[in-house]
Amino acid sequence: LASSVGRLNWAVEPRESEVLFAVIGEGHPSSDENASRTGNQIQGFDLTQEGKHLVTLPNEKIESPNEWKMLQRVVFNGAPVIRDNKLYVTGTLGRRGSTEAWVFCFDVTPRGDSSRGEGKLQWMTMVCAKKTQSAMWGGDDNSADGAEIASLAEQGGMLYASTQMGAAAGIDRDSGELCWVAKYERHQNVTELSWTGNSPSAACGLVVVTPDHSPFAVVLDGITVRLN
Repeated sequence: LASSVGRLNWAVEPRESEVLFAVIGEGHPSSDENASRTGNQIQGFDLTQEGKHLVTLPNEKIESPNEWKMLQRVVFNGAPVIRDNKLYVTGTLGRRGSTEAWVFCFDVTPRGDSSRGEGKLQWMTMVCAKKTQSAMWGGDDNSADGAEIASLAEQGGMLYASTQMGAAAGIDRDSGELCWVAKYERHQNVTELSWTGNSPSAACGLVVVTPDHSPFAVVLDGITVRLN
């Protein structure tokens, strides 16, 4: 579905690896806490060692029962951002009566053994939510036809997210703190699942959001969220 390559420093030996993280597998946000995992996951491959598999995220071996119970129902949507041995990625979670957009941070420091902490969840932050429409994730295969939150943009220690819920957000990369949420006008004649997942762009202290379901491109100050 999406992929990124990042350079990681190993914890147990002085070497670096180029690692490909690929978001794969179909799924849909389930509001049933007893449902099996969605089939959607993130796979890490060490390109320095001929694509050797490193880790699967979420990693059941190291997460707490409560975190694993939630993570196995998340559908990861966008291409990951990899910085300083951390992986940041967007995802969608179904609740009873609503759909939520989240941002997640995992520690992806290679240790040579996925049971020793590779892929440990560091923080997770909900950006926004909306009421679930009837048969919103419908279709014969019961899978999602569109993403509710796009790939992240990153600038100066901040992460920026754009959703199909009428909101964009700025998140502190280190702490996961939700620094701001900005609403924008939604076009009323666009169907719920027509979005193609436009990611925000961040440069020169500004954030540009171009959602398909809005008639405008929105330019915001990345820190103060002032509308330019």
